[in-house]
Parts: sequence; C-alpha cells; structure tokens
Amino acid sequence: MIEIKDRFGNVAGEIIQVVVVERSDLEIIKPLPKLTNLTLGKDLLLGVKVHTGFATDEDDFTLSLEHSLMGIVEGIPSEHFTYEISRVFDVDFTKQAWNIEVVVSHPFSDLGHLILSIGDTHSGAITTTQLVVGGVDVLEEPTIGPLPDSIPFYPGENVLIDVSVKGSAPIKITWYKEESGRYETITSDDKFTVHPNGSLSILEAQREDEGRY
Repeated sequence: MIEIKDRFGNVAGEIIQVVVVERSDLEIIKPLPKLTNLTLGKDLLLGVKVHTGFATDEDDFTLSLEHSLMGIVEGIPSEHFTYEISRVFDVDFTKQAWNIEVVVSHPFSDLGHLILSIGDTHSGAITTTQLVVGGVDVLEEPTIGPLPDSIPFYPGENVLIDVSVKGSAPIKITWYKEESGRYETITSDDKFTVHPNGSLSILEAQREDEGRY
C-alpha cells in the first residue's frame, strides 16, 4: 500500500499488488508438419517455432535428431544435420519466441518418423516434435537415360529418338532443336510427336530435320 498525506491531514492511499510471474517452460508453437516429401539425394529443410521464458541467446538451446522405424529409434549423428536459431518478435512479451531451421542430409531410411528434440539449458525443459518421412511420398529427381550419339536415316523415313525418362510424376517433357545457334521448342504436330515416355518421333524425316536435338 502507498499512502500520501498533505499538510492539512488529508490522506490518500492505494494498494498495489506485486506478484511473481512464472516464466514458462519450453513450448513448441509451430511444430513440424505431419508428413513431408523427400527428394532423393537432396537435403531436407525443417522449421519450427518455439516459446520459452528462459533462453536468452542461441547457445541456450540443444537440439538432437532421431529416426524411428518399426519401433527402432536411432540417433542421427550431428555431422548429418545443421541448424540456425534466430529470435523473432512476438506479441507475448512474457516469453521469447525463436525460429529454428534444421537442414538434414540423408543418413536415415526413406521411411518412418523423424523426431526433433529441443532443449532449454536454463530450465532443463525438453520438448519434441516429429513428422513422417518417406513412403509413397518419396520424390525422385527426374533423369534422362542415355541417348545415342547420332541416328542415321534416309529421307522419307520415320525416325524415333527413343529415351528413358524417370522421376516422380507429374513430369513435363520438352524437346528442343538447334536452329541457327538457338534452341527452338518442339511441339507435337503433323511432323513431330512427343510421346508420354519422353521419346520423340519425326514423321517422314527430311534433310532439313537433321541437327542437334
């Protein structure tokens, strides 16, 4: 209570309540997605957002990654992932908000769960978030099979440039032909046909159809 008295003896008083605010433990407010796609041979980028009332800088956090498959949990060595932590503005001034971005290479199988554990060294709190990786959602980078160096033909013959294309659907296939030092797009018409498997056929090829494709 605060009391004020003037020289005439008038008194005014107010009661001020002082309370202790408990700083919150670590809390993930933006978890990992439930499912993610993988591109074979590419790194995986993960992002989470956390609240904590204790951490004051990036060094106050600890991170670990585990991979779980068929009930078997294995730790992912630290050399297979890197992370960056940055503080962000948040309307809740009693807590600190942090963005954590993790880049994971591919030491784990393309199936199962990836488990991210985040710790606060000040409070000792540890929280986890996880996502499913792999399965039918694994993405394969598009590749083009070997092409012949050249295809000889007689004028008037039908020519097939047979190729093998692999990758996760949908795949868009575009052919080009070099014309005067530039590559012009080939579209399916009465002469050219781009087949679903990626092959290109030329109907009744003529001398002007020679060139680099």
